[in-house]
Amino acid sequence: MSRERGTNMCNLSRNATLTLALAALFVASTAGAASLRFSEVSEEVGIRVTHDPLGMVTSSGANVQDLYGPGVAIEDFNNDGWLDLFYCNGASGNRLYLNNGNWTFTEASAAMGVKPSDVANGIAIADIDNSGTRDFVLGNFYHEPQLYIKGDLFGERAENAGLIPLLPGADPLLGPAPESMGAAWGDYNEDGFVDLYLANYRDQQDVLYKSSQGSYFFYDSTVDVTQEGFGFQGLFLDYDDDGDLDIYVANDFGYNFMFRNNGAAAGYSLDEVAQQDNIAGGGTSSHPKGMSMGLAVGDYDNDLDLDIYITNFQLNTLYRNEGPGKAEGFWKWQDVARFKGVEYPINCWGVDFADLDLDGDLDLIQASGYIWSDVFQQPIENPDQVWLNTGEEGNYEFIAVGDESGFNSTMMGRGLATGDIDRDGDIDVLVGNNTYYFPSPDDTDRPDFQMYTGDFLVYRNDQDFGNNWLTLRLVGQAGILTGSVANRSGVGARVWVDTSDGKTLMGEVQAGASFMSHNSLELEFGLGDAAVSEVRVRWPGQDPGEEEVFTGITANSFWRVVEGEGQGSQVPVALVSFGVRNLDRGVMIDWVSAPGIRTAKVDLLRAPIDAPDQLRILQGAQVNIGPGGGQVFDATAENGGHYIYQLRLHAADGFMTMSAPVEIEVRFEGQLRLRRAAVGQNYPNPFNPSTSIQFELPRDMRARLVIYDVRGRQVRTLWNGPGRAGMTTVDWDGLDDQGRSVASGVYSYALTTEDGTDARRMTLVK
Repeated sequence: MSRERGTNMCNLSRNATLTLALAALFVASTAGAASLRFSEVSEEVGIRVTHDPLGMVTSSGANVQDLYGPGVAIEDFNNDGWLDLFYCNGASGNRLYLNNGNWTFTEASAAMGVKPSDVANGIAIADIDNSGTRDFVLGNFYHEPQLYIKGDLFGERAENAGLIPLLPGADPLLGPAPESMGAAWGDYNEDGFVDLYLANYRDQQDVLYKSSQGSYFFYDSTVDVTQEGFGFQGLFLDYDDDGDLDIYVANDFGYNFMFRNNGAAAGYSLDEVAQQDNIAGGGTSSHPKGMSMGLAVGDYDNDLDLDIYITNFQLNTLYRNEGPGKAEGFWKWQDVARFKGVEYPINCWGVDFADLDLDGDLDLIQASGYIWSDVFQQPIENPDQVWLNTGEEGNYEFIAVGDESGFNSTMMGRGLATGDIDRDGDIDVLVGNNTYYFPSPDDTDRPDFQMYTGDFLVYRNDQDFGNNWLTLRLVGQAGILTGSVANRSGVGARVWVDTSDGKTLMGEVQAGASFMSHNSLELEFGLGDAAVSEVRVRWPGQDPGEEEVFTGITANSFWRVVEGEGQGSQVPVALVSFGVRNLDRGVMIDWVSAPGIRTAKVDLLRAPIDAPDQLRILQGAQVNIGPGGGQVFDATAENGGHYIYQLRLHAADGFMTMSAPVEIEVRFEGQLRLRRAAVGQNYPNPFNPSTSIQFELPRDMRARLVIYDVRGRQVRTLWNGPGRAGMTTVDWDGLDDQGRSVASGVYSYALTTEDGTDARRMTLVK
């Protein structure tokens, strides 16, 4: 497939084009409304928290923090393979919720070393010292920024690391501390360590802190980012695809900034080019496209470059990247928000590009919310919104499905973050809503102050499109692999996924985005009906054209992609079968890992079904670890017991991951009743020329049964469609999807349903 920049050439007449686009929009809206569903589960899972503002109310009645957060984050803070949640929660202190893997969470701020006294607006996360763990910075309102570096626990190191004292320019009435807002990480000078961009508000210049080996940060006066712009959120991105990271900044009151990186030959100098390239937005009340809040960057039109979406005080902006301009040093952008249907004339804040329906193109999701000083007099209830992308057939238009999907809260939305919280392949959402006071309209002398409560909301994505997906976590090897300058988090890496239907999808790892928030560092790709053909990575520090090709990566799995290895390591552990040994009257759990994972240790966790918060490591479990899998036996399971099991695998390289939780009820007669879909061992095995495979569904559901070779390449799809509750038997005749006879060897087969993925292995002998 060609990798050249895509074009929007069309030979149809204008009327025909419009007709086709409207038809595509109708189809997309019908399908989207029927299938995209978000369930707000924060109260259900026990983490419904109300935002606590600083309580600073001016004589004019304005809450000084109605602009300032709260930011939120989704990321794996403890390196266990599950994405955790972070709330920037004002006066009540920040909250870190560790994900237990079964839609339960443990509040662990103090236990993990996060100070409860910190008052934060925004957060950005990366491995700043290349230690293999995630660190984070907090932008604080009227306080110095906080920098937490992970050892056994998090330790606050801002002063030791050079972030304090700050540059001059803070409000003299408030002391030396600035109004730090959003933050972002990126290695703009390609030395192997991420640098920090800190956006500051109210006549204070932003700061670009250059990292010194990940342990100290200093302000480099040779790099000019000193324009004052009421900064809300910065973001590192490679908009011109030249291999180095540029910086875009969303400013309230004033033009936005684009700092173009001139690369190694120019000493990584930065030139501000937003106005010359017509990507600066507005900046006054007379220009409705200004007063910018949040940022999202992604390739929404699949032409292999990065586009930029900006949330504003009234009308949002979608800048389509159209490549180099006619004059040298210029770049061409076009604002297409109105034509694509995403201007949305209300107050908008946190935002992200994400493939919410997994169909192969990026959708948009954003938080909206009222602000007291609303010069445009918007209604107080500003609903959050989600737009589905109609794709190539619909000319990449967007259709709003917020009401139909259930993502339409009218709280005072601010921060928004995305990531796959429950490890089911689709993207979940975290929203931070603002609590603030506003004056009563009946009292103009000394206003009474009314409080509008805002909660942190967790949205589980319950889409049922049945599309394939792929999730990647990139790991750079700076300081480990000779010649590498790729930071450990992979921030700034660009990834291309070539699919079996001839398409190429592109993504870039970013740290800090949206509005004072942080999306997971994982890259999530929707694939539609396609499989993965190849994954290509350009690591930070590599020039255009330099790519590492990764093979053996398959769809519907999480993969850890390590620089220099050329083959991904599958992250999840699959619980593939369950049975009872009548002799021992216990529970046997068989598991299979992907090729290339060297397992050092396995823990079996168990909890009663009615007490999932008691999930603990089962001491004394009998573990047998073999190449590519093993068995764990629980001899303490009681007949009639009803349990939740999880498996935690420790890889030899130090990475740890957990399986999805599984419910099992043990019958008195010594048999197990499986509460989720399962696939059995094929028979006969070994076999020649054919074999039978049985799978069992606990209820009617869509199922997909696929055979893979030892390198993880798809060989044959045996089932892909609706399935009936009960047992189903399918035969494999030893042929691939093209009708060709396959070679002797070991093959795996995986059953994928809404319950997860179960897999086994078999051997063909000729």
